[in-house]
Amino acid sequence: LKENNIVISNAPGCNQEAVTEWIIGMILMYFRNLQKLTRVTDLSKDEILKTAESLYNKKITILGAGHIGTQLRKICESLGMKVTLFKRGDDLLKSVKNADIIANCLPVNNTTVGLLGKRFFSSLKKGSFFVSSSPHQIYNIDALKDALDKDILIAAADDTASANVGDVNEPDYKKLLDHPKILVTPHIAWNTDSDRRKGNDIMIDNIEAWINKKPINLIQ
Repeated sequence: LKENNIVISNAPGCNQEAVTEWIIGMILMYFRNLQKLTRVTDLSKDEILKTAESLYNKKITILGAGHIGTQLRKICESLGMKVTLFKRGDDLLKSVKNADIIANCLPVNNTTVGLLGKRFFSSLKKGSFFVSSSPHQIYNIDALKDALDKDILIAAADDTASANVGDVNEPDYKKLLDHPKILVTPHIAWNTDSDRRKGNDIMIDNIEAWINKKPINLIQ
């Protein structure tokens, strides 16, 4: 494309709010038992009133300081959570050592591919929760499942961001789906009305800038 002088622009931050909402939603669904207690009819009163866990004072490490990571940080802090933001150059294992929740918001690049492997998952605090909105090039699914089987992780959530959107037949989606401790969705975290509008607006801005011979949001 470069050799043919073709300009490529993207839409940075267009999914920032939607994906952040998805991450918070998955965390709340698990810790507040919302999935189990919605439209409940077959549980005893004792089971229904079993005390849920608040996010207040929980320690979360957010992997990635981009659009989603920084937005997630703001929301977590507003909920009274203790936030550590991991960014390039930081000590990864030190950053997650005491985390109750680890949120993977990393982009795919030459420093992140394969970053979260067996050593990473083995180092996590026992009973922690892992949530990911990032493509699977960054973390090893088998290492994640092994950490769940060994009770290092209490549970996990994943949007299968490497799959085609809405594809329930995608191999990675099925691989995650077959583990009972994983909340999995078929790459839909981005899919909200406001973020679709935001993405379209950025696309129009990109086209207008190119027509005016001042292209923006370039992929180098």
